[in-house]
Amino acid sequence: MQLLILAALGVLGGVLSGLVDGGGGIIFVPALVYAAGWDIKEAVAASLVVVIFASLSGTLRNLKSEDPVNWRVAALLSSTAAPASLIGVYISRVSPETVVQVAFAALLLTLAYPNGYGAAGVGIGSVPAEGIKVVPVSQIRASFTVLKSPAKRHKAVEFTPEQFHYAFTNTLSEESAEVYERYHVSAPGGFIWGGVLANFTPGHQHTCANVNNDERTPLLFIEGGEDNLVPPVINASNTHHYRRSKTIITTMSSLGALTTRRAGWLGGGRRLRA
Repeated sequence: MQLLILAALGVLGGVLSGLVDGGGGIIFVPALVYAAGWDIKEAVAASLVVVIFASLSGTLRNLKSEDPVNWRVAALLSSTAAPASLIGVYISRVSPETVVQVAFAALLLTLAYPNGYGAAGVGIGSVPAEGIKVVPVSQIRASFTVLKSPAKRHKAVEFTPEQFHYAFTNTLSEESAEVYERYHVSAPGGFIWGGVLANFTPGHQHTCANVNNDERTPLLFIEGGEDNLVPPVINASNTHHYRRSKTIITTMSSLGALTTRRAGWLGGGRRLRA
């Protein structure tokens, strides 16, 4: 039975990759994970083999078409992609399966969302994009352990339990210490300082967003009314910057920065979807 499922997935994936000239991994990895029940590392390894033959078939087809192959570009991309793929394989082998799943999902989201694929995009406690100049006092306090010294811009900075509680678990009580022990990792100074300096650094920075993209799917901002790290005023400013495209905002008053640890938050999200 599984062989029939795999054969059907091969036919379907081959047709789809031929129609959209897509990479085999984007089609075959989700198919093997969700239809055949494989874990993602097995699916990635198998899809790499499939891509070899699918790419060869597509190459032969293109050689016979009227559109010539740009061999210079193909050679350049191949010479860099081949060794880089070895790095990717190594990272996949040493990384937990969850990390690989999140990375693959992020890739699909990055490709799909800006081009209008999907029902909606959701930002929960979304950080300010480049161009937003609102800086609430609570946000400064929440990240002050990183911002108090420019020397920490290139360091990983630890939060004390008290600092972590104010920034992330201010809506929790006894559970705050448990959450700190389970989830606390050092904060990347470069990322936090980069957000602060984005409005003063020439050129677009990593927080830049195309707020006028009318082709993307509708965007929903969910803000936590008790969020100290990304207060509601930040999300209001985000929504204002996105006003020329399809964007709405809603507030869940009892939520802080660590949204998923608050009882009932998922039910609220389902009500919003309905």
